[in-house]
Amino acid sequence: MKYMLMFCPTDEDKARSAAMTPEAMADLNGQVVQWLQRHKALSFARLQPPSTATTVRLRNGAAPVITDGPFVEAKESIGGFAVLEADDLDQALAIAKTWPPRGIVEIRPVLEPTQR
Repeated sequence: MKYMLMFCPTDEDKARSAAMTPEAMADLNGQVVQWLQRHKALSFARLQPPSTATTVRLRNGAAPVITDGPFVEAKESIGGFAVLEADDLDQALAIAKTWPPRGIVEIRPVLEPTQR
């Protein structure tokens, strides 16, 4: 089954990253690449910060409303994601627990086209 792991750095994680030397950051990035390879990630992407978001709200019978900024206000926001295969949620949880940068990892099963 496919699972999407969404990576949400906390303020503490962001502060720790900002304080890292270029060498320490390069090492962490290398750990992330190795993690993605080890778990055979099907896709992976880092996201620009929420301040770069644009939201389109679609409502029945009304014109779409476009606003700058993220859809919801939240202390933590998704910083990136990976899609990978896992036998079940337990295996996805075990994988998520090894995410090198730490922070928060939200896991969701991916609906296959036949499940809609």
